Amino acid sequence: MIVFALRKKRRTHTYTHTHTHTNHHAYSFACCLQPKEERGRPKERFVLSVAYSPDGKRLACGAMDGTVALFDVASTQLLGLLEGHYKPVRSLAFTPDSSMLLTACDDMHVNLYDVENKALVESFSGHDSWVLSVAPHPSGTCFVSGGSDAKVKLWDLGTRTCIQTLTDHTDQVWSVAFNPDGSRLVSASDDKTIVTYSCA
Repeated sequence: MIVFALRKKRRTHTYTHTHTHTNHHAYSFACCLQPKEERGRPKERFVLSVAYSPDGKRLACGAMDGTVALFDVASTQLLGLLEGHYKPVRSLAFTPDSSMLLTACDDMHVNLYDVENKALVESFSGHDSWVLSVAPHPSGTCFVSGGSDAKVKLWDLGTRTCIQTLTDHTDQVWSVAFNPDGSRLVSASDDKTIVTYSCA
């Protein structure tokens, strides 16, 4: 188990954006977009989040109604729907070994799913409001979540507990990410700041 002592490094109000153009191919992963019945009337279903598995074999998407769909990339076929959420799924990410999927939802939970068996393994609670972002550590031992409660939380996947809560932001945390070697964590918020942390 890796023990983290996260220390704030720097925050900045400067944002830059550059356009890049890439070749692309269009594929149809249609399941999440199909309406479903609710109280006798069709309910519109649309996708809010999407993620590739690191091995490139799976694609996951999260929808407004809480649906999480898992697709096979090569065939574009639906592998299954993952149950457990009932509100918008804002963010999702596979663990580095592609075996698990993390999902962040407006129901204030982060769910952990077994990809192969399409089964809910754990539901993490601790945020006081919507969970907006989630990212696994490159080691696969833990993950971080950001919420509309302005908190960033670090979770241990072994003990399945929250091991640290960071409160440097004053507004919703829309994005969290580790750098490739896991030595840095960054979070971005509606408070117009980006905060970086050192992972010791």
